Amino acid sequence: MKYLLSLVIATLLVITSCRKHHDDVDFGCIERTYFKAKEHTISSADVSTADKLFSKTTIDNSKLKYYRLEHDTLQDDYAPYTKHDRKIVWTLQYERGITIFNQPRVFVFLDDTLSVRNSTKTDVSAMLSGMDTIPHSSLPRVRKLFRNYLETFFPMDNNSNRIDYTDTCFKAEFGWLKQIVGARGQGTEWCPVWRVFKKNSANNGPEAYSYFHDRTGEKLAFYY
Repeated sequence: MKYLLSLVIATLLVITSCRKHHDDVDFGCIERTYFKAKEHTISSADVSTADKLFSKTTIDNSKLKYYRLEHDTLQDDYAPYTKHDRKIVWTLQYERGITIFNQPRVFVFLDDTLSVRNSTKTDVSAMLSGMDTIPHSSLPRVRKLFRNYLETFFPMDNNSNRIDYTDTCFKAEFGWLKQIVGARGQGTEWCPVWRVFKKNSANNGPEAYSYFHDRTGEKLAFYY
């Protein structure tokens, strides 16, 4: 009898453990997306322009992804009011194939020469050289986190009908996010995170995408 009771208890523990594990994951549609070198999100003509600009500097642009380029004219506010050609290149950084989500670098070129005063040139790759590039959370776990968030805070569509996210496909990208920490917000730390969003979405609207800590599952930030 004592042996039978122990066997029943052990079986119940296994069932409870399996159920808990199952509750933590969602095996619906989710795909992992990877940062690819030179996969810029601006036109090929703008990529060529940006490459030519960087070729005249000592900046290593091999770890930069161009995502915006603007071209206009800037005029001095003093005589003889010279006009200057201005090009601004917005870039994302990545290290060892992993995206650094919230540390963009912005470069301003006046007459095709880098303007040190107006450029944001903080290179964070050295800070991340020793960090892990292998995620701990599985994709089903990441899907569960994002789906729970959507169902909790965005359960209805514009017609007040409940949204069923069961068949909604998500995409997820692993990377690093710089977070402000400390009681007074005076410190910072780098966190391994998943950026999750709806597949084929335009990434606009309040439910566009979110960041979840890879180790804890905590939702760190939400952008739209």
